[in-house]
Amino acid sequence: MRDYNLLRNGMTEAEVLYRLGPSDHETVRSDRYNYLLSRTWFYIPAQQSNNKWITELRFNANGELISRDRYRVK
Repeated sequence: MRDYNLLRNGMTEAEVLYRLGPSDHETVRSDRYNYLLSRTWFYIPAQQSNNKWITELRFNANGELISRDRYRVK
């Protein structure tokens, strides 16, 4: 996840996918009419990895990065 610092709000999903590769897990939030509200990508480290940070990237309905967060696995 060395490219985390290169991420900026407003980047598209395609730009993030190009820099980081596919996510390990994805959640989609939609309303009762199944309109996409937001999408969250999770990058989870391998168990044998020394990098124990989970990266969470949230995109709006237009596919633009609106928030990014990292937290340490205990």
